[in-house]
Amino acid sequence: MLVVTGMGLRSGTSAMMNILVNDLGFELVGEQYPAELPTCGNPDGYFEATDSDAVVQAFVDYEPGEKKVVKLWAPMLEQLMRAGANPDAVEQIVLMIRNDRDAQEKSMITQWGREEAWREAQSFAPLHALDIAGAEEQFVAWPRQLGLAAQYFNVASPLAIGMENLLHQPVETLFDLKAHLQGTYPDISPYEEEQELLESMLSVVPDVKAETYTGTVLDTLDTPVEVLR
Repeated sequence: MLVVTGMGLRSGTSAMMNILVNDLGFELVGEQYPAELPTCGNPDGYFEATDSDAVVQAFVDYEPGEKKVVKLWAPMLEQLMRAGANPDAVEQIVLMIRNDRDAQEKSMITQWGREEAWREAQSFAPLHALDIAGAEEQFVAWPRQLGLAAQYFNVASPLAIGMENLLHQPVETLFDLKAHLQGTYPDISPYEEEQELLESMLSVVPDVKAETYTGTVLDTLDTPVEVLR
């Protein structure tokens, strides 16, 4: 099973999930459009693991090489570890990172504002705008949790992909991604025409800057990562 996670919210995980599910044929563990969440900001879907029981069952029913993908944030991975999830069930972790931290935090605040009406309708406590302290917590606690998850699930080198690279160098990034996954999922070929596969995700987070990932965020991880550039 393939796990997609991110170094904080609004790091490109939904765009990556869209490619893996709708273009590369992975079976989604979760929902593309969960519970009437607002589509603005995520026009192609959220791909969230909304049913914890279904996630746990996916780990129980794991078979080597099965082409399933689940999006799990660092705290959710830690919960699975504490619950004794099958350590062999995760064959690779794709870690999305966003080089422009300021833009990421602003995007978090904007998205929380979009979701506020939905949370109130669901009888959740109104959270209003996510403050910077809340955003920073993800960059402090999550690297530790992700490092522990990589060790627990025996993933020697999680695959780190920069969101800016995915959006502004999509052909090269997708080629490298597919080449990396081909060892586990032989039906994925990095040599087919890539351009048509990208149309559904090019509109996601269109305001990001085309920057080269510097490695600053991943320096906090306790486990080595392979960075696609």
